[in-house]
Amino acid sequence: PGSEDEVPAKELPALLKAKRVLVVDVREAAVYARAHIPGARNVPLESIELALQTLAMERKPVVVYDRSNSDDARKAFDTLSQRGLPAALLKGGFLAWEAEGFDIERSN
Repeated sequence: PGSEDEVPAKELPALLKAKRVLVVDVREAAVYARAHIPGARNVPLESIELALQTLAMERKPVVVYDRSNSDDARKAFDTLSQRGLPAALLKGGFLAWEAEGFDIERSN
């Protein structure tokens, strides 16, 4: 069963298309460069505190993910939530996005 703090991968494309959320990939820059959700912003976990103000200025809920919704994504989610930013986890992380067959983007 999913949590109210999780967004299923199959629902994320519609939210992105409607520009209703900001998607944040908390993996390391090199991993992000290999493959990520189109439009996702790369904010590695150790930089999440520094990015709080910038993320808050977007005035959108933040959907956080890592490879499989593991510790890094949960720590980032907790940090954002504790600072009062509306946040959610991408259920299943990047692996769930890929499993749904959605497009991925690669950095050059």
